[in-house]
Amino acid sequence: MKGSASSSHFDRIHRAFLLHANEEISFLAQVIQALCKEARLGLALRAKENNYLLEYPNPALVEIRQLTPWMLPLFEQLGAWIKGESVTCLFEEIDEGKVIMEKASSPPATMSWVSFQIENPLLIQTILWVAVPDEAEKSKLDLALLAEGVRSIENSLRTKEQVSLLQNEVVKLQREKAQVESLLAAFPDLLFLLDEQGTIQSVRAGNAEDLVQPAALLRGQNIQDIPGLSSGTYTKFLEAVRAIQAGETHALFEYTTLKDHETQYFEANMAPFGESQFIAIVRNITEVKKIEADLFTSSKLFEQAGKLAKIGAWEYDCVKHTHHWSQVTREILGYDAHAPEPTVEVGMRLYEDEESFRLINASFRLAVEEGIPYDVELRLKTYKNETIWVRALGIPVMEDGICQRIFGTFQDISAIKKSQEELALKVEEFRALFENMGQGVVYHDQTGAIIRANSAAQDILGLNLETLLNSSSIDPRWHIITEDGVPYRESNIPPCVP
Repeated sequence: MKGSASSSHFDRIHRAFLLHANEEISFLAQVIQALCKEARLGLALRAKENNYLLEYPNPALVEIRQLTPWMLPLFEQLGAWIKGESVTCLFEEIDEGKVIMEKASSPPATMSWVSFQIENPLLIQTILWVAVPDEAEKSKLDLALLAEGVRSIENSLRTKEQVSLLQNEVVKLQREKAQVESLLAAFPDLLFLLDEQGTIQSVRAGNAEDLVQPAALLRGQNIQDIPGLSSGTYTKFLEAVRAIQAGETHALFEYTTLKDHETQYFEANMAPFGESQFIAIVRNITEVKKIEADLFTSSKLFEQAGKLAKIGAWEYDCVKHTHHWSQVTREILGYDAHAPEPTVEVGMRLYEDEESFRLINASFRLAVEEGIPYDVELRLKTYKNETIWVRALGIPVMEDGICQRIFGTFQDISAIKKSQEELALKVEEFRALFENMGQGVVYHDQTGAIIRANSAAQDILGLNLETLLNSSSIDPRWHIITEDGVPYRESNIPPCVP
């Protein structure tokens, strides 16, 4: 009778463990194995997983990092057992999560129990303890539990490994999130997340002053409903969306805002974000626009001044080997305003005059090779077959001893050259008249020193030019008199004032 009761007791426990061996009892198989072979395997298991198994002989205490919520009701029973009560855990009829607890007559000395403790926040902390009826049937129970549990040991270990990997991924994601947050905090531009209809989902502002409204008010608003935006902003947004949906990687557009009676200029760079959302990085370009406006005004003024003075600009990129002529330069050289930029070689062909070609070729080479600027006057024939004089100025830009580009000006000085030639001709005519006239002419400076005299003056005075030069033409006996012969009242001034 006693054996039958003991057998029945074992069968109930056996069935209960078999029912849950696939999941909850997976680690118990290792525990029972350790209990069967006493402390030696317990130490071996502990060496394999340092924080996995801790065993003491009869009763054995094992710490395992694996559990399930259905074990929670057993936690309270542990306290009663520690106080000396003999308690047996039976797993019976737990379809709805019920656990039947009943007292057993077996003394605590014949019982083994298992403690499940977990530190992973994804699982729940609990304790399970198992009763063994007597030493004779202990081996049967151990073998039965081992047979059912061996199959799920690898799965359970794999689950533990996956949980560990998941924890590592969570830590990694948290670290990456912190890095992204740090980057966004230092990001000077505006960042918008929008749907394809233009409704703002999220806002990050590097400079809140650039927002037309506070970020909290902008969330949930559609672009076309935001006051202060330029009227065409929503249309530009939709065009950008269509461009991206058509395959473009990103789309740019500009818009303006009116805040505190001041117009601000912005540039938005949009890119796809997920299936139906878009991210827009918006930068305040107001200062850039002001600089562009100032440069445009200065450029126009320079262009107008250049047209009046016939001064054009040019630039040569030594790295890309490209050449650029301004509009005025094209006009000076008679080159079509809409024609492609000419090469340097084509430009050099304009210098048909051998002396001018030699001069510009040598000057350009020295600028490229040694960084020496030049300022020369040249004669050339334009594309309209007109011979003109130009003043060419070139300034090289050097980096680490290498010429990167040369820029300069081109001025039509034909009129100046013509005036100079006409003046030289007049001077020559006057010189011929001065030398050949019959009247004697003497030039002297303010002190009376003779600086020039023609041939007639030399003949009249009977002195050669060498004697006359630097001689004084003022006789100290001379005095300034009026037309009537009366001495000038301020006769104390030097005589013969020029």
